[in-house]
Amino acid sequence: MGNIFYKLLTNERKYNDLSLEEAQEKIKTNQLPPLSSYLETSNLFIHVALKNAIAMTLQRYPKKRESAKEVYEYLAKELSKYEENTRGTNSN
Repeated sequence: MGNIFYKLLTNERKYNDLSLEEAQEKIKTNQLPPLSSYLETSNLFIHVALKNAIAMTLQRYPKKRESAKEVYEYLAKELSKYEENTRGTNSN
């Protein structure tokens, strides 16, 4: 799931430029590929929500990792908050 969110956020595949062995080592040691400085510092709703979703899904240990349902609930809540905040600004 985190790989999908990463692709949506960056339009790139994680570890695309690495060999399979190199990518596996990065995953084992929890070394995520860096985001661009723009995405890293962005406060846009969608960027923040996807960065948080990525963090929720890329926990190395399964017992500590959020479930798909928990990620869905987080994203649904964030979307609802976004819609509430923009509803008032778009009703001119």
